[in-house]
Amino acid sequence: MSNHSIRIEHGDRKGVKISDGFSEEGSRITTSANRCVLFNILMNKFYIDFNNLNCADLCCGSGIIGFELLSLGAKKCLFVDCDEKKIKNINLAIEKTGFLAKTMLSFLPSLSIKEQFDLIYFDPPYKNNFAQQTVDMIYDNNLLTDNGILIIETILDIEVKKYKLLNLKKLKNNAKFLFLTK
Repeated sequence: MSNHSIRIEHGDRKGVKISDGFSEEGSRITTSANRCVLFNILMNKFYIDFNNLNCADLCCGSGIIGFELLSLGAKKCLFVDCDEKKIKNINLAIEKTGFLAKTMLSFLPSLSIKEQFDLIYFDPPYKNNFAQQTVDMIYDNNLLTDNGILIIETILDIEVKKYKLLNLKKLKNNAKFLFLTK
């Protein structure tokens, strides 16, 4: 197990550390290179204006994607993970940055919320059995706004027939980003 300092790489808080000792154990942090690919697609292909977006970072781990979104101007972000230590670290980072955000300790797909999101980032562990159920739960519970985007980072084959596929980007580590909407 190794510890990493994780820094925001985009927006007005670029360079700010969100963790001085995030433990990688049981986690797969979205690499800096993959974050650049993700935000390049959002900004230059979909022309996303992050200002005032309501976002969710599901299976958030370190929370770096949600913090990047907040740094780019998102109004607020919900961070969800089933690991109490990760949620504790994210709460410390929220306090440090002063971003409008909240955390929820929950195992997906049993997430129970009534809120809608403009952008949902879902990065399930690659070895899991709940990714499909969570994607279905997001759709069935109408968690995505009408023009919202669901982004999934995965190596798994996930059934997305309920959604419109906006883009698929293959990554170097056999993973892919799926960009979906209603």
